[in-house]
Amino acid sequence: MKWSLILAEELVREIAGPESLRLLRLIFTKENLNEFELADNLKVNINQARHCLYELQKYNLISSTRKKDKQKGWYVYYWTFDHKKARDLLLKLKQQRLDKLRKEVSREKSGNYLTCLQDGTVVSANDAMETNFRCPVCEEMLIYKRDEKRIKTKDQEIENIQNLIEEGIEIPEPPKKRRKKTTKKKTKRKPAKRTRKKATKKRKPAKRTRKKSKPKRKPAKRRAKRKPAARKRKPAKKTPTRRRKR
Repeated sequence: MKWSLILAEELVREIAGPESLRLLRLIFTKENLNEFELADNLKVNINQARHCLYELQKYNLISSTRKKDKQKGWYVYYWTFDHKKARDLLLKLKQQRLDKLRKEVSREKSGNYLTCLQDGTVVSANDAMETNFRCPVCEEMLIYKRDEKRIKTKDQEIENIQNLIEEGIEIPEPPKKRRKKTTKKKTKRKPAKRTRKKATKKRKPAKRTRKKSKPKRKPAKRRAKRKPAARKRKPAKKTPTRRRKR
């Protein structure tokens, strides 16, 4: 049998009540749903939406990731339904129900139990003798009554559950998201128009001219070193000359 929304609803109805069924329908086929968006879709306040989410989280049927809102600055939780854990929990509860039904059918067929018609309590024959065949809850008389129709419906339920457990529940794998190939549309290029080339005069190659070299600067004349001034010599003293006598 394939996993479906009907089986998931049967599980959620049993463990969390009918209030959480609307929430289940929203998150069954989607992932990472914002809790504020869930509250808006359910038309309830955020606390009521969180209460339903926490009821499912008790049994690990949903998982959450926390991200910080850049604009508002607080943390927001995103929720995803775990199909595998829900499938395993459903099979476990079905097995418990199967064991309980087998015990009830064997007890009713044995005839060692008495029932109360008012509240439906079942008491063994030994316990009924201690209470003088009166119901321990409402004190009405206990009566042995074998309901063949009830036994038949329970046998049918046992058979259905047994077939379900033996066959198993298959969860189809989610389809892989294929990346869309972005292909550029090929555009046909228009053929270029052929135009006649205008006759152009051949340009003469430009004459190469040598670059004028800058005139070399003449080296600056060195200043001649001044010779030290010659010392003036004092004139020698004239000695009187003697005139010759004639």
